[in-house]
Amino acid sequence: MSKAEIASWITSTSTDFGDDDEIDNDATESKAQLSDEEKWSEFLSLAKSSLLTSQTKRRTEFLNDKMMALAVRGDLSLSQIMDLLGIIALTYPRYVDSPSRDGVINVLKALVKRDELRGTPEGEADANKLGVGENIFQWLGREIQRIGASRSSVALSNQVILFTWCCALLETELKYNPGVTTSPLWKPLLTAMATSLDLALEEHENNKKSLQKAAVVVGRRVIRNNSSKIPVILETVLDLTKSSSNPTLFSPMIGLIVDVALHLKPSGKTEKPGVDIVNPFKGPILQHLVTDILSSKTVVPRHRAQAFESFVTEFVDEPDVIESIVPAIEKGTLRAPEGVLPSSRTVFKAYRSTISQDSLRKLLTPILNSTKSSNPLVRTEAGHFFEALTSKVSDSSVQELAASEILSLPKAGKTTGAEHHPMLKEGLLSELLIIAHHPEISPYPRQGWIELSQKAGLDPRQLVTSTENRLFEIILSSLTETGSIANAGATSATTIAFIAPDLTVDRLVQQVQKDLDVAQLNKIGPTEIAIWKTDEGTLYEDVLSSKKNSSTNIQKGKNQDIEKWEADLRKSLAAKKSSSSAAMSKQDKALVDAQLEKESKIRKEVANVQSRLIRGLQLINSLIAAEVHEFQPYVATVATLLVDGILRKASFLVGELAFDTYLNLGKSCSPRLGSFNRWIGVATLRCFEIPVVPQELQEEDLSSLILRVLYRLRTLAEQLPFDPPTYSYTSPLLTFVIRSTGVGTTEPDIVDEQIALALNVVGYHSGECSNSAYPRLDMAKSLIYAIGHHQKFNKDASSSLAAWGQAASTSSTPQDARAIVEATLSQEVYVRSACLQALQPFDLTDLEWSPELWLACHDDDEQNARLANQLWDDNGLDLPEDPISDLLPFLDHDHRYVRASCSTAISAAVQAVPTLLTQTCTRLRDLYKDR
Repeated sequence: MSKAEIASWITSTSTDFGDDDEIDNDATESKAQLSDEEKWSEFLSLAKSSLLTSQTKRRTEFLNDKMMALAVRGDLSLSQIMDLLGIIALTYPRYVDSPSRDGVINVLKALVKRDELRGTPEGEADANKLGVGENIFQWLGREIQRIGASRSSVALSNQVILFTWCCALLETELKYNPGVTTSPLWKPLLTAMATSLDLALEEHENNKKSLQKAAVVVGRRVIRNNSSKIPVILETVLDLTKSSSNPTLFSPMIGLIVDVALHLKPSGKTEKPGVDIVNPFKGPILQHLVTDILSSKTVVPRHRAQAFESFVTEFVDEPDVIESIVPAIEKGTLRAPEGVLPSSRTVFKAYRSTISQDSLRKLLTPILNSTKSSNPLVRTEAGHFFEALTSKVSDSSVQELAASEILSLPKAGKTTGAEHHPMLKEGLLSELLIIAHHPEISPYPRQGWIELSQKAGLDPRQLVTSTENRLFEIILSSLTETGSIANAGATSATTIAFIAPDLTVDRLVQQVQKDLDVAQLNKIGPTEIAIWKTDEGTLYEDVLSSKKNSSTNIQKGKNQDIEKWEADLRKSLAAKKSSSSAAMSKQDKALVDAQLEKESKIRKEVANVQSRLIRGLQLINSLIAAEVHEFQPYVATVATLLVDGILRKASFLVGELAFDTYLNLGKSCSPRLGSFNRWIGVATLRCFEIPVVPQELQEEDLSSLILRVLYRLRTLAEQLPFDPPTYSYTSPLLTFVIRSTGVGTTEPDIVDEQIALALNVVGYHSGECSNSAYPRLDMAKSLIYAIGHHQKFNKDASSSLAAWGQAASTSSTPQDARAIVEATLSQEVYVRSACLQALQPFDLTDLEWSPELWLACHDDDEQNARLANQLWDDNGLDLPEDPISDLLPFLDHDHRYVRASCSTAISAAVQAVPTLLTQTCTRLRDLYKDR
């Protein structure tokens, strides 16, 4: 595009994007008479107004059409390019939507790519480079430094966007500029990237973890896509730490590179290629950790210290601890304990080996000295470091050393008694936990135990922290008892959850999951239940009856049930008589005694299962009673455990308690529901036909109850989406309705009404799924089911799934992405399309290879194939060495789409990797023979 063509094009562009519907021909003619400079100036004004408009469609069109055209084909001078960059620079604090942000990045990449290809056969062979990349990175460096100086007033999103620009331009330079790693551009480029990453990961009260995760994902993707450059990138960043006045600024970048390397997939030569890549740099990285982190005179930001967790876990061994880390901590705590102790704790939490006696002795001295500091922060951090340190102690002699060193100091007069008496009292008070919560000891047990701790000079939270393991042992043991002791144990669990929820709630939920695991019910059948209900010492099965040949042949007919009941009664009476008969032969008595022992063992096993189930339910009620925010993310997990597990499969053991617990879980819902949460619980359990629902709660017609509940939920959700625990409590009901063909009715209009209402409620929350506390997988699976089975609601469900994907992608787990990827195997083309649309915002780079997406890339539906190929390219997915093994099973899939796409996908794989041809033909021939 020549300068004359650009001038003509600019004139037409000005009219294309004018605000008036009618074009003034005189004005157009006048514009045509303008000089090139005047036309360029007018275009810049138009570009500024178009790019800074609030209309997303207008600005994305301008970016993708006009700006990209100039970037790719325009005959622009460096001055004009910088004019464009000046306008682009104004956009990063303003754009909040992905299409606009992606459009800007594409323009920047195009400008840099074109400049780097100048003077090469792939580009403009006779042209000279203008230095576009250098100028962009000079501006980026200045802008990032400016933001760093005023970071508290700059939105996190701005910092993340600049980091993504750095990543995109780094990838472009590595791809199109072979000499970039030795050019003057290289170090400023990596400095800008490292600085912007550090800013993005800084901890602030209002920072969103999802945005920080997004930054890490982008950075990981760029490093992974250029894994061959990891050595030179790592070497350069380590060099930059030596010349920087703030070397720890580069720590997050170093940690990111190491982490990516360690997650590289195995190659033909080695199982852990990342270890081989990083190992030559172990010395410099360890030196940076020791010199700049563990020897720092000031507090190192936590995200910088945490950057070394993967490195410490994989590379740091006992000699490193003895020779480098321990001496650094010893010296550092003498000079600046407030800076060294937090970082030391982070290092030893990541350290995977145990601590030797010599290392422990050397570290105990600075720890104990720090406990005497007048600075409360230092004392607290000393305790945290000691906790991390002792978690790496396994040898009993080393444990005894720690105990003797701590307890000997008061006796030796090396410190005041007040400092150490609480440590001695902690053990005693932890043992008093259950007693203090006994209702006969205190009418207000939680308050009583807290006051008891405080009178002993102990901080209740610190007490829970330091004796956590023992407290859990005491509580779990008491909950296996009955009566007031069990009640005291339940109240104790509530207390520790209230005092230290961040430490205890997750652990309590894990215990609930173990106690309510339905796998323990697999060995309990009707016979075991009957034995359990039979009194101890009484036989359920008469082992002597076979000798008497007294079996009764029950004839089918109208009296069959009566005859069976009479036979069972005779059998029971005979068993009682057999077990109590004094006139038995030695042989018969041996048979009876063996059966009694066998049944006694079964009875105890069933009782143990019942005890564990009761304990799990009591712990749920304890967590509910604590009323802590930390329990909210687990409401969905607990609701599923109850509905899908215990209430349906173990109601014969704990039915009434499980029913009451499920209704009690409704108290975790938002106050907006009021007492209505009870009816949500009742409706849910009636849907699942739980047998323990009281008769008085089954009087209302089920269909009417469902509609009443759904209308109420839809009305409230339309006003404002529910918080995670409230939605989680409703989720089993919504899922059931969506997957049913009518609840309590078969009338088509009412069935459609139920499904529509349930989908409405789900839809109102699909955009909230950036919060992982929502039951996202249940939500997505319900929407996918609706798309495939309820054609009337296909469009709305697809829109909701797209919103779900946009929101969930910012904080997704591998399970989230995997569930949607697997759903692309659906036979229905519109289900596949909806799933592929939902996956577009996801980071799938960790998949590395996905046979399902490879099939989707060869879908006979062009739009679906295009969406799948876009996912494949955007996430850098690639064929493994042997893709055929993963693809062949799909030839037997139930869905015709999968079988058809598989054949095409196998062919494409062979075309991509011709060496697979022979073995693929052999495998297909063997598969054909097996059929």
